[in-house]
Amino acid sequence: MPEFKTIITNLEALKVNKLTDTEKRVISTVKNHMDLSSKEVTLNKAFVNDLGCDSIDTIEILMRIEEQFKIEIEDDLFLGDNYEAFTLAEIVLIVDDRLNGK
Repeated sequence: MPEFKTIITNLEALKVNKLTDTEKRVISTVKNHMDLSSKEVTLNKAFVNDLGCDSIDTIEILMRIEEQFKIEIEDDLFLGDNYEAFTLAEIVLIVDDRLNGK
């Protein structure tokens, strides 16, 4: 029988790995737009560097996310040096900020 401490640690790990609604919806939007599998689309993936999105794909995905969540995401967030390395996790943070009025 596993030790109590091990069971608690495993339960905490499950809680940490559980995706939020926002995370699920963003991943689903990207996965469906790019016609990728769930294994290929994770929060740490970058739109350009990892998922192969071009600028048009990125804009279309952002428009879908804006429509889905009824928010606005400023285009200038994707300009500059970090554009190619911009991740899904960063989009989730932006969506959550907008939903919380920030």
